[in-house]
Amino acid sequence: MRSKRYKPLPRKVLLARHLRTCMTTCERTLWERLEKRGFKSQVILYGFFADFYHPTYRVVVEADGSTHWGKEARDYDRHRDVVMRTHGNTVLRFSNRAIMSDLNRVVAKIDSCIIQLCRSHHE
Repeated sequence: MRSKRYKPLPRKVLLARHLRTCMTTCERTLWERLEKRGFKSQVILYGFFADFYHPTYRVVVEADGSTHWGKEARDYDRHRDVVMRTHGNTVLRFSNRAIMSDLNRVVAKIDSCIIQLCRSHHE
């Protein structure tokens, strides 16, 4: 009997798996709250990585650290956000500082966004 041959996973899938296991302290802190709300971590959407994604409500949550502060990174993030929104997603960005200093407020904003999306779908 021949063994099954498995295709190697695409590089981005392997990178997403790695990113899930190597979250920053800030991402891990936020993830502990978002996982219970149905979010997925390090999801590949339209060729980009979303830090956190809720597939039912199509909400992308990004935890932005110092790597997002430069002009090139901000331009890239803007482009990425446009692509995500063009496909019907809501994108929420929070600085690492906001997440670490006032996690409850960040989570309340995410919850509020989801509530608004629920209301708009039922109107």
